[in-house]
Amino acid sequence: MTVAEHLDSGATTRRAWRERRTRKERVLAIFPPLTNLLSVPVGRLSGGERRMVSLARGLMGDASLLLIDEPSLGLAPKISKSLMEALMHIDLKYGAMVIAEQDLSRLQGGMSRLVGLHAGKLKGGAAAALTLLGSGGS
Repeated sequence: MTVAEHLDSGATTRRAWRERRTRKERVLAIFPPLTNLLSVPVGRLSGGERRMVSLARGLMGDASLLLIDEPSLGLAPKISKSLMEALMHIDLKYGAMVIAEQDLSRLQGGMSRLVGLHAGKLKGGAAAALTLLGSGGS
């Protein structure tokens, strides 16, 4: 499937399907590198480009909650940084985004709430997580 086909496949509701052109413009504004790749099969893309396609496809729907697991995992630092910056600028309107990320420095300044987890247990809520953020996430 091409990038454009992947994006269209994310428009899963009737409303999303009818609005797919507008939605596609919106996600391409968030992930500009995909604009020139719409006719390219996703299998030919780099890891960072594939991650952008995956996130963009998720944004094509009517979800009010976005769950994003390790968006920077396995990406070059420069690509990871630009991807995380793009995520931080998504207009959620009345929705929410939950990002599971090991490298807390990538989330710095871009979220309204931060919760720390270690070995499946909460680490004292937002205050402890912010302490972890200040110490480099260790």
